[in-house]
Amino acid sequence: MIHVVIGTRAQLIKMVPIMKALADRRVDYNFVFLCQHVATIIEILDQFKLKRPDYIIADRPSDVVTALQMIGWSLRALLEGFLKRRQIFRGDKTGCVLVHGDAPPVLFGALIAKLQGLQVAQVEAGLRSHDSFSPFPEEIIRYTVGRVGLVDLHFCQDHKALEAAQSYPGTTFQTYGNTIVDTIKLAFKEASPSDEKPGFVLVSLHRFELLRSRARLRWVGDFLLDLAARKRVIFILHPPTESALKRYKLFERLAQHSNNTLSKRKTYFDFNHMYAE
Repeated sequence: MIHVVIGTRAQLIKMVPIMKALADRRVDYNFVFLCQHVATIIEILDQFKLKRPDYIIADRPSDVVTALQMIGWSLRALLEGFLKRRQIFRGDKTGCVLVHGDAPPVLFGALIAKLQGLQVAQVEAGLRSHDSFSPFPEEIIRYTVGRVGLVDLHFCQDHKALEAAQSYPGTTFQTYGNTIVDTIKLAFKEASPSDEKPGFVLVSLHRFELLRSRARLRWVGDFLLDLAARKRVIFILHPPTESALKRYKLFERLAQHSNNTLSKRKTYFDFNHMYAE
């Protein structure tokens, strides 16, 4: 049996083409969701006409956005995964678990799968920055799952990633590219065009390294105000981004500029069509 284990919006978006291909071929895959992100997940599944999760680990009402929440969620996900792994994987001991990328769910999913005796295949494997804190914790997770043998099959998106993965245990494959390209194509095929008038700058910023730094975020705020003096700016606000802007007294400065629009998070389809404008 094939099991798909993911836990973030980015992982879901990049796994959409694979999950759709499995569904189109009538392969009954087991969809396991680790709830690092929960907001908009069902919306994305419904937009792409994908099934809801078969099993949810560490269910919670909102996204994990703080260090304290991350610690609590991680402990709960690992404990629940360990105790209920037979139920999660339907008693399967011969199948393969697909994980994606470098967010924490790839580490937890691979660990739980190995405890169940399953093979693990990593989509978007082999990426490295060779700086443990950039990006953090993703670079550490990349190194860990690759080096300690948690992954049996490494699917690498380019030759550089393939070279890195060839030093890991397991078998490496070079795929034709990044699955996000296929997801964007699917989004344009399914969605309606944006009703925004062309000629704007679209901004979306939500990396933890940025939001935790007052100096970096103030620099971004000054840059956007300078940009708004010359161009119309639409700033898509993720909840952590909005909270950080308010915490550092930047939200009102940006909101008061007539050429700078602070917008709530868009659906994946809407954002892509705005980007295309």
